[in-house]
Amino acid sequence: MIQTNGLRTLTLYGIPQRSYTLESATDLTAPTLWRAEWQGALTNLFQVFDLPNTNQTIFLRARE
Repeated sequence: MIQTNGLRTLTLYGIPQRSYTLESATDLTAPTLWRAEWQGALTNLFQVFDLPNTNQTIFLRARE
C-alpha cells in the first residue's frame, strides 16, 4: 500500500507463532536473486512492514 506521504507498506497475514521469511527482488528474470528482508514468527494474525523508499520496482514474497 502507498501511504499519503508516498511511503510504501506491506501487510503480511499469517498464522500466529509460525515463522515466515519476507524476501525481495528487483528483477524476476531467471535466475531471480531473492534477498531476505525479514525473518521471524508472527505474534498476531498480521504484521505491517515499512518498505524502503526507492524508485525501483520491487517484488516481494513471503515464505513459511
